[in-house]
Amino acid sequence: MPEGHSRRGPVDQSAGAASDAVVGHVDCGSAQTDSDRTFLRSVIENQVVPRLLIAESAALRQPHEIASDVSRPSARDVNELLHIVVEADTAACVEYLQSRRSRGMQLETVYLGLLAPVAHRLGLMWERDELSFIDVTVGLARLQSLVHELTSDSCYGALNQDATRRIVLATARNEQHAFGLLIVAEFLRLAGWEVDGGPDVESGAPLIRMVGQEWYAVVGLSVGFEEHVDATRADIGKVRARSRNPKVGILTGGAAFSRDPSHAERMGADALARDGREAVAKAEALRSACA
Repeated sequence: MPEGHSRRGPVDQSAGAASDAVVGHVDCGSAQTDSDRTFLRSVIENQVVPRLLIAESAALRQPHEIASDVSRPSARDVNELLHIVVEADTAACVEYLQSRRSRGMQLETVYLGLLAPVAHRLGLMWERDELSFIDVTVGLARLQSLVHELTSDSCYGALNQDATRRIVLATARNEQHAFGLLIVAEFLRLAGWEVDGGPDVESGAPLIRMVGQEWYAVVGLSVGFEEHVDATRADIGKVRARSRNPKVGILTGGAAFSRDPSHAERMGADALARDGREAVAKAEALRSACA
């Protein structure tokens, strides 16, 4: 039986992980090179935007879930936030979102109706040379900061803390999905889950060590590149062998499955989630199965 733990995990310390990786790749004071452009394109297309596009399309496929929110964002709202993210600073972004929240906009709506479309637009504007390399990097960092500001406003303590609702999140080796995992983690926390791990935990030794030391109902793995599926499959086998929970469920998601969802089954996962909402539903099903 799992023991009680604090509700905040290492994922909270990783708000700037993806942007740090981008900034660390280039000299911000030098001219942008072809290598820089290729690297940023990889970060945006393979790590950030695919997850947000999935989340945004899920919101459009299920309008009844957000339609009840009287403050559903408009195209004008998205454009306003995009302008603030690019032209102002994090404090101005926070003030803007707080004004929308004060009018009754639900947290889920903020994530899927504002932050996801803005991140998508940042990627498109960079591809069209409407924004510089550094503009996009700073914009992504501000979006990550906004997730944490929203997190600090959430009342996790008021949720029912079921000791079996414990999940550890990790990425495939040599990958970083900071923004996508942050959103998934917040959806899980809002649903009453205790979340450990995050972008700074990889599916190899770090994750295997964690599941051997702590009891988790579910392990969530983010895979951004199809070429990492086979290596992650081997890691999943080790996770199952070392897990303190012999019935641990393996939940996966990420851009690697957008073209071929069957990769999840081939990898040995028990379930595939396309966005934060679906991750909560799949995690609950896996938890019930291991009870």
